[in-house]
This record gives sequence, structure tokens and C-alpha cells, in this order.
Amino acid sequence: MIVRYGRLFLECRPLNNIPFLFIKLPSGRELTYPFVKLIQNGRGKAAVTFMDNATITGGWCEYRPGRGAWGGVFTENIVQGIARDHLAAALKRLEAAGYPVVLHVHDGIACELPKDASNG
Repeated sequence: MIVRYGRLFLECRPLNNIPFLFIKLPSGRELTYPFVKLIQNGRGKAAVTFMDNATITGGWCEYRPGRGAWGGVFTENIVQGIARDHLAAALKRLEAAGYPVVLHVHDGIACELPKDASNG
């Protein structure tokens, strides 16, 4: 089942027999969370948990074991994903307009132009 949440679409479905949560961004790109499951946390509330590999151990482990993901993690990932999509679109538009991109850092883009190019 696909659940619409504003301009996002959430869906749990298997990928290679592993349960995933997919969050489809407005661009159509998907954020993915592997080994997703619904748990009851220590407060007796329903919570979502998944496996994460961004740990100091260097391997896969449960994200916030026994507590589930806090809503901020999904908000942060969605905002960063949408910001990345906007940056990628801006890079393409600049290149198409004849401004060769030489680097980008966070939300800044540097283009290389001939010395005599006007700023107007």
C-alpha cells in the first residue's frame, strides 16, 4: 500500500526479500530504509526501526535500538534529499545555459567564465 503524505509517497515493500521503507520525493527519487519494521518502544508506543550502516562499528546495526527512529531523522533526510535535487537541477540549468560548473560545495556553485564575460 502506498500512503500519500503531502507531496511525498511512503511505501513498505520488499527488495531482494528484505523489507524496505521507500519515501518518494517530489523529484521521483526515493529514500530507502532497509530492514524496516514496526516495534513497540520502551514507552509502549509504536515506532519505526530500520538497519543503519552509519555507525562507528562499521557494520549494520539497528538505528536507535529498542527506541525506534525519531521523526526528526525522516524530516532531516527528506529536507536534505529535496535540497540535493534542487542543487542537481540548478547544475543542469547552468550547464545548459553555457556556464561550465567547476565545483559546488553545499549550496554554492562555482562556474568558470572567460575573463571578458559580462556580469549582466
